[in-house]
Amino acid sequence: MDLFNAINKGTIAIQEEFLPNFKILAEKIHNFKYKPAYQPSGFPYGNRYQAYPCYDSDKLENIDKKENKIILNTFNDTIGKPINNFFCRARYIVSKELANSKVNTLFGIIHTDETEYAAVIYFDQTVSGGTAFFRNPMDKYPDIQIGAVPNRATIYKRRWHAPCHDFTFDKRYIIACFFNV
Repeated sequence: MDLFNAINKGTIAIQEEFLPNFKILAEKIHNFKYKPAYQPSGFPYGNRYQAYPCYDSDKLENIDKKENKIILNTFNDTIGKPINNFFCRARYIVSKELANSKVNTLFGIIHTDETEYAAVIYFDQTVSGGTAFFRNPMDKYPDIQIGAVPNRATIYKRRWHAPCHDFTFDKRYIIACFFNV
């Protein structure tokens, strides 16, 4: 079974050494402009501390077309199908802010994304920070938790998930990718 069909049947694909340009992107990610935000976006909260506070960049295609194209091409090659509606954002989470939020636990708010497929590219090394996947939004504990490894991509079809956070880091960087096929 090819990777695309496996992901469609529920496999969470873990791709090590995903991006050929990772070292360059790892240097650039700290210099992008970020705005205060929260996850999951689109839900009405009184303020960002009632959700999972984070900082989001603009869509990468608007701030670094070259890096965005490399990421898109890498997904096209990995999935083996033409990707559309692709966008990604750099994001970081500040541990002190998360600790002061209502979501001051290891797992963020359980949600699904608007696109059919999503992926997370990690920049930190931590077993307890990454992404947790749930059978349904009522679960208290994940079915699967995938740790963060620099240049690891976790690719999945729409499903319940939540970010995980390792509070031993001051800041945690990721690139969140969204697309349809």
